[in-house]
Amino acid sequence: MKTQRIILDENFSDGLAIALRKLGHDVVSVHETEWVGFKNGALGAELARSDFDVIITKDRNFADHSGILTKRPTLVLVVVDSVKLKQVKDNIFIRRFIKALALEGLPETAGVPNIWPNSDYNNE
Repeated sequence: MKTQRIILDENFSDGLAIALRKLGHDVVSVHETEWVGFKNGALGAELARSDFDVIITKDRNFADHSGILTKRPTLVLVVVDSVKLKQVKDNIFIRRFIKALALEGLPETAGVPNIWPNSDYNNE
């Protein structure tokens, strides 16, 4: 099975990318690309030409504003639910994200915004 290439939208810290790499994921942060600061439409255009399989964002409107799912219907769009996985101090958020990933995995449905995770991970 092919390893999924993941890109993290710029609303996540590079620390999350580093933590996910340590777990063996093929992940890049937008901060590590020339796409930093791109508006959703421009980022969507770049993603449409890229070889990424998954984008993870906190922007619930990313699909609408970027048009990415029209341009690339095979892309898995994961929208992190900020209620079920609140962004607090970065190290706490990363720990909660990793826990949710271990318990639920990432959604695999392409072509639609996948709201993730399913459970609340704010209590430790």
